[in-house]
Amino acid sequence: MKKIGIIWKSCSLYALFIMIVEVLRSDKKWKIRLYSDTTNFNKVMIKNAKPLFNFHMIFDKLKEAIVYTIMNMIVGY
Repeated sequence: MKKIGIIWKSCSLYALFIMIVEVLRSDKKWKIRLYSDTTNFNKVMIKNAKPLFNFHMIFDKLKEAIVYTIMNMIVGY
């Protein structure tokens, strides 16, 4: 695939190692699966600096609203 230009080498920090594997299923048919190794990707990702919002509380406050905006979702009005 590399020779015909379908895949190429990437120098990006966010590139993932992907492997295509044929797997024999229980019904004796072959299936193609796509596997990826995210170990290096997880090392360079910036972790959440803030805790996630409690979406159940936010949606309870917004249950009477007709239109939702991003500001509503962030502040929780």
